[in-house]
Amino acid sequence: MNDLTILFCVASALWGGLVWVIPVRYSQAFGVAVTVGLIAWLSLPTLLWMGSLTIVTAILTGFATAGFAAPLAAVAYGALLLVLREVEGPVWIGAAYFTLRNIHVLLEAWQTPAAPVSLSRLITYNFFPPVIIAGPIHRLANFERQWQRRRFAVQDFASGAERVLFGAAQAVILGAWAMGELRRDLRSVLSQAEPFMREWMISALGWMTLYFIFAGLSSVAVGAARMGGVRIEENFDRPYLAWNLVDFWNRWHITLSRWCRDYVYRPVSAWTRSPIIGVGCAMLVIGLWHESSVYYVLWALWQTVGVVLSHLIVRRIETPPVWLRLVGPVVVLAWLTLARPVLAALIGEFA
Repeated sequence: MNDLTILFCVASALWGGLVWVIPVRYSQAFGVAVTVGLIAWLSLPTLLWMGSLTIVTAILTGFATAGFAAPLAAVAYGALLLVLREVEGPVWIGAAYFTLRNIHVLLEAWQTPAAPVSLSRLITYNFFPPVIIAGPIHRLANFERQWQRRRFAVQDFASGAERVLFGAAQAVILGAWAMGELRRDLRSVLSQAEPFMREWMISALGWMTLYFIFAGLSSVAVGAARMGGVRIEENFDRPYLAWNLVDFWNRWHITLSRWCRDYVYRPVSAWTRSPIIGVGCAMLVIGLWHESSVYYVLWALWQTVGVVLSHLIVRRIETPPVWLRLVGPVVVLAWLTLARPVLAALIGEFA
């Protein structure tokens, strides 16, 4: 959590309120202007990347059905993102969310041929203020459908504002401040503890911190969009109530999980005829989304093993008993949090 994130939360909420005082014909341009102005002020490299990718994507959708141009371009987008992220100096604002949205547009145009996506449509979609800093990775078709239907409703505006306030409190107070204080205290208390146990406890706290911050920021985005009359996809659905790892990934960072399901898991599984390879590739993408490192490559393997084991269990249990619904979330959290100490020990052992 930093001042930049808070700034975008405030800007998104202001957009949600001010968009209704702008003449309808200028409302889309107003949102684009808000995003462009903030990014130009804070990070010109990000603006150049967003602008260039938007233009290229608009052009490529006109040739999306020609052979494998779209999939190759999607791979190139991902590779460029990984390279740019390693460049020292520039601050990249929401680059991963933005890039995956454009890959989505490219691959949808390839899979379901239709009229090319115009540059003006892509600009409105890509520069939608609430989703810039922390997602979600909303889909073009749903966004345009929601924008066309938008009408001012006091109930939606009020519920959206309430969601923004709740999300901001969750991210700033619980995630950034309270969990930060708890983390410092925990490190002090565990300073003499066995290293593996200390890392395990810190890993558990890290997962809770991630939830509060990113679920909070997602609530800000969803709430600000609703204030402006647009309903975008939810990103979290009580993930720590999941009784198995498959269910967890269907509830955690939902738009990223669905993106990986649609554009990584399904095509890789179909091509290789191996769902396990598909899961592994999807988890690798999720891992590299966070950081390009050996740790996250091993993390992807760890999560793949957990998902495969969970799938085998789910296949044998149609309706989980009450005790499993109570014990399952504890086992899921244990598996998630064990990754850090176990993999850190492996990396240290083989370094």
